[in-house]
Amino acid sequence: DGDQSKFIYSTWLRANFDEFLKSLIDVLVSDKSDETLKEVVLDTLMEFVKVANGGAFHSSLYNRILRSIIHSTGPAELLIDLLTSKYFKYIDVR
Repeated sequence: DGDQSKFIYSTWLRANFDEFLKSLIDVLVSDKSDETLKEVVLDTLMEFVKVANGGAFHSSLYNRILRSIIHSTGPAELLIDLLTSKYFKYIDVR
């Protein structure tokens, strides 16, 4: 009974975390978000990339962020510049 409760809670928590990540990515690529907000959201997402996979680089989340930037309808220069200046010094990101 305790294992089933733990499984249900873990499933619920994962679904809500995934929805939170989707919301952050939506804000990141939105034309309505200003530059400061985009920078804060990108920093938050990259922190999740760094630690959300048990301390290992979370490549699927990183690739999801990159795909969202590439497929966004707005200009991507700001996000690319932020990635380059803040994160490309890390080997996993390159």
